[in-house]
Amino acid sequence: MSSLMLGLLCALIVGAAATFYFWVVRRRQDESIEGIHSLSAMRWREFAGLVLEMLFRRGYVAAELHPLGSGDQSDILLKREDGLCVLSCKHGSAYRLGGSAVEELANSVRMNDAAGGIMVTPGSFAPDAYAHARHQRIELIDGKALWPEIEPLLPEPLRKQVQAYAAGRAKRGLSIGWTAALVAGLAVALLLPRSDSDTSQAPAAVTAPAPNAAATAKPVAAAPQAAAAQTESQQEQRRKDAASAIAALPGVERALWSTQSTLSLDVSNDRPELWTGICGIIDRYEELRATRVQLNPPPGSGLPVRFKQCHAY
Repeated sequence: MSSLMLGLLCALIVGAAATFYFWVVRRRQDESIEGIHSLSAMRWREFAGLVLEMLFRRGYVAAELHPLGSGDQSDILLKREDGLCVLSCKHGSAYRLGGSAVEELANSVRMNDAAGGIMVTPGSFAPDAYAHARHQRIELIDGKALWPEIEPLLPEPLRKQVQAYAAGRAKRGLSIGWTAALVAGLAVALLLPRSDSDTSQAPAAVTAPAPNAAATAKPVAAAPQAAAAQTESQQEQRRKDAASAIAALPGVERALWSTQSTLSLDVSNDRPELWTGICGIIDRYEELRATRVQLNPPPGSGLPVRFKQCHAY
């Protein structure tokens, strides 16, 4: 097989691998991450309504739609052929629920003489939560397990927004992956020894010899990769600069990017001038103006996690 054919084969293999990873694997992962953040941005009753619709599809029916208690995030009583079930919806992706939360649900299961319970959160569960749940007839559903079931139930505009975000990231990855595939193919074609068939066909060519043409094409193919890498690096640095500037504001304890479109802030107060300062910094960066800001209150304050945007689009 000639070196040119080997180079073409190498480019196709690398490009196909990049396509599978970015479009199949990574795109679904990004959809799940962005979708979970979208669920966290909802109000508790909106989130609980989607969870109920998901469980109705599993065969549950409402035994008592009013929460078993007062306020949001209380338990809801459902029933199925195998008996009553207590549903507990814990809202917010920042949750990491442990064994104590499972024990609270177990107490509610016993008080209502139910057959078991279900605890749902967009966040995650600590290892001890699963240990408690196994002995209490309680099913735990975290964000990763929840998203595939709840995605079809989302409002169409929200689902399309999540899918568009993930598809945009996948396309950027494909661009870099196929550029790398072309560079790899050209490198193989140029570095491998030429076969006898390549040499015998060379005199019949009217145009310039193939090695010179390939050598000319190499920097052209390499240029998009360098430019794309430089752009990604610059964008990442600008996000870091914005987070550092916001972290320096009075009242902000910590600032970090949970995703490329969500900036998570630990704040110690909620004064209007703090939000004005945050938006003033975000407005310096054109590509960050649609950023969703997650405001995390001080631990133990009892205040909810809130999501805000400096600009509505």
